[in-house]
Amino acid sequence: MAKAKIKAVYGEIGLTQTYDELQRSAVDIPNTHKKTVTSYSACDLSSQISGYIRSDTESQQYWPLVKKVTVYVPGSSVLLDRIVLVDLPGAGDANKCRDQMWKEYLGKCSSVWIVNDITRAISDKTAMEIQNTTIRNVAGGGECHNITYICTKSDNIDPHHLKRQYNLTDEELGITISNDKKVKNKCILFRNNKVKELVKKNFNEKVKKKLLGTDVNSTEFFKVFTVSSADFWNNEEKKEHILDRDETELPALKEHIKDLYVSHSQKAVKDYVSQVSGIVSFLHIPKENTSTQTEDLKDKLFSELKQKFETRLQDLAKFFDGVYTKMTNNLDEGVKNAEKQCLINALKVLKPKKTKYSGYHKTLKALCRCSGYYRSRDGKIVDLNYALVLPMYAAMDNSFVSCFRLNQNSRSSIKGAFDLLQNDLIIIDKRKHAAVELRLTYIKTELRILIADLETEVIARKKNIYNSITQSVQDTMDPAYKDGAVITGSELVTRIQSRLEEHVESYKLSMFREAKKRVMFQFKQLKDYVIHTLKKEMGMSMKLALTQFPTDVTFPDVEDELKKMKGICKALELDVFQD
Repeated sequence: MAKAKIKAVYGEIGLTQTYDELQRSAVDIPNTHKKTVTSYSACDLSSQISGYIRSDTESQQYWPLVKKVTVYVPGSSVLLDRIVLVDLPGAGDANKCRDQMWKEYLGKCSSVWIVNDITRAISDKTAMEIQNTTIRNVAGGGECHNITYICTKSDNIDPHHLKRQYNLTDEELGITISNDKKVKNKCILFRNNKVKELVKKNFNEKVKKKLLGTDVNSTEFFKVFTVSSADFWNNEEKKEHILDRDETELPALKEHIKDLYVSHSQKAVKDYVSQVSGIVSFLHIPKENTSTQTEDLKDKLFSELKQKFETRLQDLAKFFDGVYTKMTNNLDEGVKNAEKQCLINALKVLKPKKTKYSGYHKTLKALCRCSGYYRSRDGKIVDLNYALVLPMYAAMDNSFVSCFRLNQNSRSSIKGAFDLLQNDLIIIDKRKHAAVELRLTYIKTELRILIADLETEVIARKKNIYNSITQSVQDTMDPAYKDGAVITGSELVTRIQSRLEEHVESYKLSMFREAKKRVMFQFKQLKDYVIHTLKKEMGMSMKLALTQFPTDVTFPDVEDELKKMKGICKALELDVFQD
């Protein structure tokens, strides 16, 4: 990687020069860390940015120095609005900065697509490791609502080999008139179904355990597509093809992303409409006639709402306390198992079986330099920190996932507790004065907005809570990593292994307990933040909504807008206004 960076700045000759010679080189080094390229042609843009994203070009290659490339396509009718596609570094990219970006973006993505050659999808060990790591990082992120597994190059097949592999006859493939094109078509479709079955079998349980909880059906969450872009374009361009357009599965994949887009857009639209409805309702309040009876009703209503809200907050606090107790018990068991298994798990990383030790010292040195986590150039991941805390994650994953599952409502989830708070707090009585109804509508919409903001905060904190176990162990192990990074000389591998083993043995009785302590402290901080924010913000909203406006206060006339918003809410089946 160091050589690639030198070549990117100084060219091939830079590899033969000393540090002083490089300093004297007449190289134009930009003053800014950003470069903007604009083009009206996709082909021209591809050519201009080629050196920043590809390693197989003859032109100057800057990619070793590039953290990310962002492409904006304004005013395009073929791209969905507000959709951001992130192409993360693949298995062959061992750049530390881009590897960190890989983890960061996985935590932000609402949908994750794993793309792999169909021949590697179910058999390649490195590909499986990357996929397992992807699921693990998504679990720590929190925003993912869908994982899509895409097997490419489905048209790349040897029919004779496949038929021998599965001992298939033409009759079993459903072939009545045998010709090369028909046989290949049926073989492709047969393999596609086989691959889908195997991928789903391999990943459904992992997805449920890490992301959904064992009580949830993962069918809709996890999708598998087997695609052929070559045959798709052959169909589009009226060229000879083996698969029909729909059999390439690219049309189905396009519909899949549209469905994801619609799902997220609907939520965004409903949140926006709810907010506008609340504002319009509030502006319309002073127009309603006030009376002594109405004022008395407001005072009584405020007292009732305040008492009811405090009761619901206590219920929410009890929910968090229940989760806290359950996670504590799970982690106590996880800590015991981690203490028992830590040396065994450490040795699986430090002394793996069937490893060629001739170059293994480089892996160990890299592991120490990178604080216990190393991703090799071929995509292989070595993570000592995670290996040590694996029993803790195994013990807490199910309760943790159930609690932080924000894409589905359940009694064991924070979302379920939030929904219960919203649904049970405000029930508008038709018999009450219209002015009071509008005030309650405003309170309801303010609560909805606040809950949406809190869910975003919960997602952000979930990542820190989940990853704090690994981070805590990494902090404890860091002195040993620093020592291992500077070890040189004879028997280097043995000395590094011994130093790390000794450190694990010395700190095993405190390391995992400290990790548990950090997790529970951060979870308690989340609970305190949620309760405090709800109490403070909704207290202000209720006071504002139920305050007495002076007679000389006038707001814009929004009667037409109020009618319009009621119609929109009805069309969206959004429970904001009382019918």
